[in-house]
Formats: sequence, C-alpha cells, structure tokens
Amino acid sequence: MTHRSRPAQHPAVEISLLGRFQVLASGARLGDEDIPGRKASALLKLLALGPGHQLARDVAVELLWPDLDSGAGAAQLYKALHQLRKILDAGERGADTGKWIAVTKNLVRLAPPGGLATDVGAFEQAAQDALASGRLDALERAAALYAGDLLPMDLHAAWTQAPREHLRQLYIDVLLALAEAYQKRGDLPVAAQTYRTALDKDATLEAAHRGLMAVFAQQGQRDRALRQYGICLDVLADELGVAPSRETRALYERIERQKPGVEASGERVPLQAPASMAPLVNRVDECRTIDGCLDQVLAGRGGVLLIEGPAGIGKSRLVRELTARAQRRGCRALAGSAYEMEGAIAYGPFIDILQAALRESPADQDLIPAEITGALSERRPEARPVPNSDPGAAQSYLFAAIAEFLRRRALAAPLVIVVENLHAADQVSGELFHFLARRLRDAPLLLVATLRDRATAGGVPEKLLRSVGETRPVDILPLNPLSVADHHELLQQQSGEQPLARERSDEIFRLSEGNPLYALELHAFLGRHASAGEPRPQPAGTIPPLLRANVLERLAALSPGGRRLLTIAAVAGEGVAYPLLEALWPGEKGKQDAPGSLLDVLDELIDAQLLYERGIHYHFRHALHRTFVYESASEARRRELHARVARSLVELGEREDELPVESIAFHYQMAGDARQAAHFLTLAGRRAASMYAHDDALRSYRRALEMLEPARDAMVKRICGNLHALIGDTSRAAGYLAESFAAYERAMSLIEGLPVNDADLTELHCKIALVAIFVTDMPKAGRHLAQAWRHAGNEPRVHARLHVLRALYLWHFNRLEEAARYAHRALELAESARAAVESAQACEILAMAYLPLGRWQEGLRYEKQRLQHGRWSPDLVVATDAHLCLWEYHVHEDRMLDQATIFMREVAAEADRLGDLRCVAICQYALGTIQLWRGDTANALARLDESLALHDKVGSPAGMAYALARRAVLHTLANAIDLGWRSVQKGIEQAERASIRNHCLQRLYGVGIWNRLQAKDAGQVSELVSRSEALLAAGGPCTVCSLDLYPWLALYYFERGETDRVAQCAERLESLVAKTGNPVGEASAAIVRCGAEFARGNTERFHDARRRAIELMQTSVLKGSTSPVTYLFDRMAGAH
Repeated sequence: MTHRSRPAQHPAVEISLLGRFQVLASGARLGDEDIPGRKASALLKLLALGPGHQLARDVAVELLWPDLDSGAGAAQLYKALHQLRKILDAGERGADTGKWIAVTKNLVRLAPPGGLATDVGAFEQAAQDALASGRLDALERAAALYAGDLLPMDLHAAWTQAPREHLRQLYIDVLLALAEAYQKRGDLPVAAQTYRTALDKDATLEAAHRGLMAVFAQQGQRDRALRQYGICLDVLADELGVAPSRETRALYERIERQKPGVEASGERVPLQAPASMAPLVNRVDECRTIDGCLDQVLAGRGGVLLIEGPAGIGKSRLVRELTARAQRRGCRALAGSAYEMEGAIAYGPFIDILQAALRESPADQDLIPAEITGALSERRPEARPVPNSDPGAAQSYLFAAIAEFLRRRALAAPLVIVVENLHAADQVSGELFHFLARRLRDAPLLLVATLRDRATAGGVPEKLLRSVGETRPVDILPLNPLSVADHHELLQQQSGEQPLARERSDEIFRLSEGNPLYALELHAFLGRHASAGEPRPQPAGTIPPLLRANVLERLAALSPGGRRLLTIAAVAGEGVAYPLLEALWPGEKGKQDAPGSLLDVLDELIDAQLLYERGIHYHFRHALHRTFVYESASEARRRELHARVARSLVELGEREDELPVESIAFHYQMAGDARQAAHFLTLAGRRAASMYAHDDALRSYRRALEMLEPARDAMVKRICGNLHALIGDTSRAAGYLAESFAAYERAMSLIEGLPVNDADLTELHCKIALVAIFVTDMPKAGRHLAQAWRHAGNEPRVHARLHVLRALYLWHFNRLEEAARYAHRALELAESARAAVESAQACEILAMAYLPLGRWQEGLRYEKQRLQHGRWSPDLVVATDAHLCLWEYHVHEDRMLDQATIFMREVAAEADRLGDLRCVAICQYALGTIQLWRGDTANALARLDESLALHDKVGSPAGMAYALARRAVLHTLANAIDLGWRSVQKGIEQAERASIRNHCLQRLYGVGIWNRLQAKDAGQVSELVSRSEALLAAGGPCTVCSLDLYPWLALYYFERGETDRVAQCAERLESLVAKTGNPVGEASAAIVRCGAEFARGNTERFHDARRRAIELMQTSVLKGSTSPVTYLFDRMAGAH
C-alpha cells in the first residue's frame, strides 16, 4: 500500500459538527468521550460554531451556566477552559495549546496556529455559492457536505436548536434546487430521490411533494403521482391542520386529466445521493490516503485505489466518503456495480458508468462503439461498430475507445470511476479495469474498485500491482475491523443522547468482532431485547445468529403480503424494477392481499427499513439482508419463484436483443430448468462474443454444456454440437487455437450419425480446415478441406469460400501461382454471388500471393480492391497478422526492395484515404523494416514508432508486438542493448494479449535471446530459452515466425557446446524451409548447419555448408552490417 502524508494546505485542526462531533488534530482524534465534563465539550462546540470561532465570556456563561451568578459562572468557565487545554495538550502531544484557546477580558477565542476548519463553515459557504450560481455540480457538492443534522448527541441543548434549524433549512433549499436541476436535465430517478430526501427532513414540504408528483407524471406513472398528492394531503392535515396550496391542487388537477400510461424510464445510479451519510468512525489513515489520491488527480495524474474487506466492513461507506470528498474538490464521479447471487453481465459495471456519463452529457458519444451502445438503455443508432474484423484486436480497439471516451471526460473535469464488487464482476470487466489503469495513467482520473479479497477478485489486484505498479503507484486500502474504542463511538453515535452501557458495547463487540454492519444490527436488536441472554461467541468470519434473528424479527412484524413481497424481491435480484414486481404480484392473488395493494406493501417494506427506493427500482438495505430473506424461504418456494421471475423477464422484454439473458439464464438454472437455462446461456454467450468479451462468452457456453451433458438424445446432441462449434468460433477469435481445434472436432463427433444437412457439415469442415492451417497441421487441413468440398452443394458463395481456403492452404506451402489461380476463381464466384466478405478474402489472398512473386502492380491492384470493402477479413486476418508483411521472407534481391517500397507507399496512401488505419500501420511496419535492412536506422525507427502508435490506436496487440520485435532488432544491431531489451519486454506484454500470442512470442523470444547473449545476461537468456522450448513443445513452430527463433536458440546451444541440440535446430530449420521455400530461412538454416557440423568436427561438411550459406547471403537482401543474419554468420560460421 502506498501511504501519503496530509497535504500542506489542509488546516491543522478539523472539527466535525454535522452528524457527529469529532476533532482531528495532528493525526489525533477526539470525541465527546475524550473530553472530561459535558460543559467543556459544549464550550468547544460553541466556539467552533461561533462567528470567527469566538464567544463573549458572559454569553458563554449565560448559555452554559444560566442558573449561576456571574462569579460562579466565571469560575465554571475557567474550569472548563482548564479541562479543554489539558485534553488538547494531550491530543497535540505537548504543543503550545495556550495559543489554541485565547482568553481576553471579554472574549474566548479558538485559534490554533495551523488554522481551523469546520464542516459547518464548509457547508454554509458551498450552499450559498451553489444557490447563487444554480450550477448542478456546485449543488451536488454542497449537498454532499451535509453529513447530518447539527450535533445529534446534543439534540435537546437549547443553544443548538437555532443553528441546527438554520442549517437544516439551508440543506433543504439546496436539495430543492438540486432536484429541480436534475428534473430539468431529464434525470428523473435522481430528481425523485432528491425530493424524497428533502421530505425526510420535512414531511410537510409542499414543494417536494409537487416535485415528486411532477416526476412521476413525467415518467408516465400517473397513479403514483396522484397517490403522492394523497400523501401530501394527509401529512398537511395531520401535522399542520391545513389543506394543500392552490399551486399543489392545480398540479393535481392537471395530472388527473392525463390519460394513464407507462413510460420506460432509465435509471441513473447516483454515486452520492443527497441523503445524509452515516458517520464515518475513525478511518483517519484511509481518508488520508483518499485525500492523497485526489491530490494526485487534481494535479493532472491518474491513480488506482483498491478497497478490500469482508462484507459489512464499510467498503461502500468509504466509497461514499471518497465521492463526497471528490465532489467537494470539484471532481465528477461515476459508478457501476456487479452483484452477487446473479448472472454476471459482460461489461456490466462499465455499462452503468457509460450510461451515467452519457446522461450527464452526450459529448463524445460517437467514441463508444455500437457493440457497447447496444447494451445501453437508450440506444444510439448513429454509433459505429468496431472497425476491425480480428476479434482479438477488436476487443483491444473497444477497450481503447472506452478509454479515450473516459480520458476526454477526465480532461473536461477530474474524474473518479468506481467499480463496486469487482470480485463479482464478469471477466471482461476486470480486464477492462486493468486496461484503463494502464492506459489512463497520465489523465486526471482515479480508478477505484471495492472487492472482498484478492483471492476472489480474479487475480486483478496482483495483475495491477505487477504490470501497472511498474510505472505508477497502486493504493490498496485493506479495511480492518473497528477497534474497541471506535466500535464504542459508533454505537454511541447511534444511541444519540441515550446512555450506552459499556457492558452492552463490549458484548456487541465480542459478537460482531469489529464489523460495523454487524455491530449496528446487533445494537438495534439488543435494544429491543434488553433482557435477552448472551449467545455463545462465534468463530471469526461467521455471521452471528443474532443478526439472522434481527431480520427474522422484522419479517415477523410485517403483514403476510409484506413477507411474500420481500421474498419475491430477494429472489428477483438486486435493484428490482417496479414493472417486474408488478408482473410477479398478481400471482399472489387470493393470498389475503389483493394485487392492487402492491404500492402499499412496498411502502410497508420501506418504512420497515428493509428496502429503499431509487427511481423505479427497489433495493435491499444491505446484501446480507437479502441473503437472510432468501435463505429463510424453502427450496421449493425459491425454485417456483425463480421460474416465475425468468418467465416474467421474458414476457416484459419487447425485443430479444434487449432481454436480460444473463439474469434469465440464472433464474432458470436456479429453478432447475436446465434446457431453458442452457438456451439463455447460449444467448448470453453470443451477446458477450458480439461485444468481444471472449472469455465471458466461453464461460457461458461451457456452463450451458455442463447442464446438458452427457447428451443422450438426438436433440440434446445437436444442441451440444452447436455449443462446441460456438466454443470453437470464440476460442479462435480469442487466439486459443488448440482449444478451438478440439472444440470443432468434438462438435463433429457429436453430430456424426445424426441427420445433418450438407451445408452445416461443409461449414464445420471449413472451420476445422482453417484452424488446422493456422496451427500448421497441414495434413489435417487438407483432409477436412477435401471433406468440405465433398459435402458442398452448388451455392456460389460456398464454393467461393472453399476456393479461398484452398488458396490459403496452397499459399502456406509457398505454391503461390496455384494459390493465385484459386483466389481468382474465388473472386469470380464471390462477385457473381455478390458476397462481399468472400470477395475481400479473395482480393486479400491475391495481394498476398502476388507480392512475394514480385508482381507488385497486380498485388497493389488487388490490395486497393480489397480496401474498397473497408474491413479486414475475419477468416484471414489471423493469417496476415501471424505473418505480418510476409513479403519480407520472399524478397531476395535489392530491386525487389525498391518495388516493395513503392508498393507499400501507394497502399498506405490509399488506406489512409479510406480511413483503414490498420492497413496504414502494417505499411509503416514494412517501410520501417526496409529502411532497417538498408541501414537507414533513423528513418526505420521513425516508421516503426508510427506503426506502433497506429496499432495502439486501432487496438492491435499483435501489430504492436511485431513492431516492438523489429525495433528490438534495430536497437540490438546498433548496440543499444538496454533499449532493445525494453522493446522485447514491452513486446512480450503485448503478445500475451494478442489472438496469435504464440506467433508473436516466437519472434520476441528469438530477438530477446540474441539481445541477452550480447548483454552476457546468463540468467535472462536461460529463462527465455526455457520459455521458448515450452512454447514450441505446446503449440509447435510457425513455419514463418519460428525462423526468428530457431537460429538464436541454435546460437545459445552452440556457445554452450550442446552439439546435439544445435543439430536439432538445423534439422528443424531445414524442414520448415522445405515446406515453404523461404529464401531467408534457407540462409539461416545453412548458417546453423555450419555451426552443427563445426561442433561435430565434420570439417568437410562444415565447409560445404559454409559455402552454401555465403551464396545464399550474397543473393539475400539481409546482408551487410545491418543484418541479423550477418551477425549470426559471424558467430557460428565466419570465424572458423
């Protein structure tokens, strides 16, 4: 954990009077119990409240000792001052407290040398400024500063009543102005919540009643609006004996004339509702860390804060404190949450965050891709999809787009982003949180997450500490149980003026073990059952049974309808919408309560402090309450309710793409309906895959399979086969090629013997053949390609795809002329069928075939034609990424470099004109490589850096990894060894995120071994060799990328005298070259063969191999001092 000291601008003394009494001075905390004598404490409070923090001596005597004469009163004042100086001296650890309290003939003044601040002064100033400006952000900050009524423990002290009423009224004025501002902006749920908060302060406030009526009417909830008028009528009659004003009656009449109707209303979840917060007991160090994080954000730098602790320890309360402090200092705050006991939704917390941001302002909404906006409550048809058909790179692009949106918001105003319950979030949300932490370190944005503990957070904290922590601090706040003293203060504050026996406090501490939530619940329970016997102590980490008894007691006090509705809410989930409750409630017909009483029952549950209302959603006060209620229902009752919730969610959805499929699947699963649960899990997987949340999609598909397998009947086998095919598709998109291959083969085995149409068989064989090509299992690719051809019908589009696959298959064998013929035929078929995807694929292969053949103009023509289709082919992009700029391995003379340069420049210009930044990035990589080979290192580095920036912008970790590998070669050749090593390390980090991870790593491990050999870093060399061997053993060598790895492995073995391993590297290189006819590979293989024969002592064979290597190098473009091949030759063959 990073600790920071208190910023210098903070006053030396801070006194809190709203909602509590607390003095903070030099890190010491003082409360009422620390000051001997109630009069001394009262004097300190009076001074803190007084103008200029001073009070006339006779006024102080009159207020505190009204029954004494002036002499006796003066003596008591002296005594109180003495007690204050004594305790303040202890708190200040020997400071000169004579300057704390100055006493003159007429005045007593509180004036600590380092300055004094009170929360009352801060609130009054903020409220006055906000009401004068009318600005929403200023009103929010002012409302957040009001932490509760003035000095609740001195409720009946006469001298507190006037200032308390003044501050309460000022707070109400702020609330009414804030609610009106929300209402004008269309933020109706938050406006309603703010009006309710005002009514909590004054139930007779007609302006708030009118505001709620208007909000309900705007939301289409006419019945609720009319009902609110009835509440207003009753309250005014009971409390004041008056009727509503003419203005209120006129609003009622207008609403009554409206036709009933229901309007869907989105809900913004307010981070810091204007309602008063419970006091924050102690947490001084935690607040200091929070202030340090906010200091950093306000200075223009990003930060990451993780708040850890068990349930009930106060994480949410500390988040509220954080956001209140942030708002006071001019920051904006957005929050999202994941919920336990429910199906995790892909990007769930961030959808909440983006939705709230767009409701605040539509600025930069075009940055958010259509794949995400489709999940928002307010759809934006103008949103553009991710411009990248490689699903692996597309996820990075999507992450980058969200990061850019949040960065712009943060530049407009410092921003705090909160993800609550990160441990319960979906996997892609954890990955996005990590991405934002890395990407936004230079933006004024604080990323905050709460989690139970690191073991349940999916490795996110460790990942953050490991990778983010290298370049920026990550603050971790582990929330510990309260101390005995803090626990006692918490309960004392809850008791108000009622005395709290130390024995009772100690008993509760023993049972709650310092957990604040447990302590408050037990305090409330034992207050109602003072004679209850002491339960047996519980072991650490369990929920005391008294808490369960507390909730069950509340349930027993409810009406039968209230208990049933609470159980429905517990089953339905966190934040249950009113329409869902309305759909479920008629099922309770005939059970003593009519369906029409739903609103009355909801009010009963709210009054019982079991639920609270936010917009049209209803929430439990705490997740533990929901757990208790849920567990109190029988298993049969829960299953029946889960089934009803699932059916109601389906019926309430107007369109399938808007259904909460994750929740529906969860409820069907809990109801025991495996077939329906699997169906909706499949839909959830498809939705996650459409948002590039690959791992979440795979999790959904696999959970669906678990429910259905073992498949016994034909229908279930068919469903399972489809699920395995989906797993294959998603695994391929995520770069898990071995898993993809296995899933496709499992799908094929399941449908064997079933009546399957030829089109489906052709599709599946094509998928298996494609993945086999990617993993260079060419025999299997050939067999499945032949099977696909056998089952294909007469549809031109299908045959176009088969010709594309055949061309790609031949291209991998370097049979380029044949590949081009099949690609030409594919293009003819695709154009006749108007199949745009297959047309683009055919053009792409034609360009890929003609480039290495030296037919640059033809390659350029087809590349430009491919660009007209606007997107990279999803089936071929992995191949082109895996062998990025494959031409470099087929260029074998200088003249071809000139042609390649012209070609790349023309393609880059055309791609730039069409906005295809990914193509421009690849061209910059190619041009940088050409300049590197020609010895123009300065321009080569500039081109590679431009390629890096573009690949980063379009979200292609594979492209970044390739460019970093090439940059590492450049630096290592230039003897900038440390720079080269840093490029390798950054490249490996990007490769781990790439869909073609293994291809990237083969290149990076190769240059890394070379670099570390140069640095004589034996430890790192050994580590890279071990990783390389494991990588090759797990996935096999790529016929192209491994040409960047095997030569350097051979050099390592050569210098260690491991003769057999050098020979093995030579054989593998020769085998790969035989497959592809790669000229660069031939030169490398000949050099390694030199080393092998020299190590074996075969002089004649060594000289033959050396002559062959020299001939190949002389005709290669990779010659001269700027060539890694030349370096390899010098080390393995040149000096012998």
